[in-house]
Amino acid sequence: MKKQESQAGMHGAPGRPQFMAAFMVCVGVCAGWYLAVRPLEQRFRDTKAELGAIHAQLALFDEMIDTEAPLEVVIEALSAKGRRTNQATALSGNATRLYDAVHDLAKTHSVKLARIEPSTGRGANQAPVNGKALKGTEVFGYSIEVSGTYESVCRFVDACEQNLGVSKVGSFHLSPQTVGSTARDPVVTGVIETTHLKLQIPNVDTRKTAHVNVSEEKGS
Repeated sequence: MKKQESQAGMHGAPGRPQFMAAFMVCVGVCAGWYLAVRPLEQRFRDTKAELGAIHAQLALFDEMIDTEAPLEVVIEALSAKGRRTNQATALSGNATRLYDAVHDLAKTHSVKLARIEPSTGRGANQAPVNGKALKGTEVFGYSIEVSGTYESVCRFVDACEQNLGVSKVGSFHLSPQTVGSTARDPVVTGVIETTHLKLQIPNVDTRKTAHVNVSEEKGS
């Protein structure tokens, strides 16, 4: 009787093989989680972080769009700048108009214009070295000789830089016509070297006019 009960107890309780099998199953489950589920969880966290960063960037972009001026306003502002540039260079880029304007300035400032001829100085009659410059852009110069009182010649030199579009006085040299003159306001000869920009921005509606500030265009 006791032998039968002992055998029954042995059959009812789990033995070593069953325990080892259960242990191996647990090990397999843990290994599967570590090798498969855990990387998925990490990937999910990374993806969530990336999505959060994208949402933040989109929110910043929307904020920037809200604060930016409408596209039509930006285009009109650029067109207005193009018109001002074309108007500023309309004189300096036209040799005939420039020649006439120099004569008018000489009369206005009471100086005698002895000569005006194309300059062969450095930087004259050359296209800009910047490869991105617009087609047809050119820098050219003149050598101008005038005579008059010192004050008149100085006013003429300043007017050449201020009133001839996008132009610049590169250099000038003044010398008295009579050495040792004691006159209160002696006559001097001035030789002025100028450079001028020829530039025309295409596709700008010239029917709209804009106030031209030459000093502003030179500074921009």
